Amino acid sequence: KGNVVADALSRKERAKPRRVPAMSMTIHSSIKAKILEA
Repeated sequence: KGNVVADALSRKERAKPRRVPAMSMTIHSSIKAKILEA
């Protein structure tokens, strides 16, 4: 699953490099949620 997420994130970063900071914040939040669920 990690590879799939990383691939999706890399695609988003390439499409909207200017919004990387905002995306990273959302990414960290979603990752923390998944870790807590696991």
